[in-house]
Amino acid sequence: MSKSMLEQGRAAYAYAQVEEYLQGRIEDQQKEYRAYLKKIPAMIQTNGLGQTMAFYFSKRGTHRDIYQQIAHWVEKKNDSMFQGEDFLEVLVNMDSSEYRMIAVEVVALTNWMRRFADGLIK
Repeated sequence: MSKSMLEQGRAAYAYAQVEEYLQGRIEDQQKEYRAYLKKIPAMIQTNGLGQTMAFYFSKRGTHRDIYQQIAHWVEKKNDSMFQGEDFLEVLVNMDSSEYRMIAVEVVALTNWMRRFADGLIK
């Protein structure tokens, strides 16, 4: 898959996820969602992808929803790596080159999600 096709697919997925999440949510929930999305890249840089995803998984509500959106994208794009296994379980057991590749992908995805959340939330 070419880089531009991957980027388009990532953007389309991000837009669909953000738009779907925001439907029917009150303003405070929408702003919370946007704020949590904005924190992810810095958290990954500071704490690592595994710890960041474990934190989002451990919480309920908006954090868990964002975790599930991210996990679904990564699993969809890396079928052979996950083969139906749990996202976090595979993540903590993968080698460092795969881990870095997934971390870059998650940052790229959440940057798109954040941009769309910024644009769609009043």
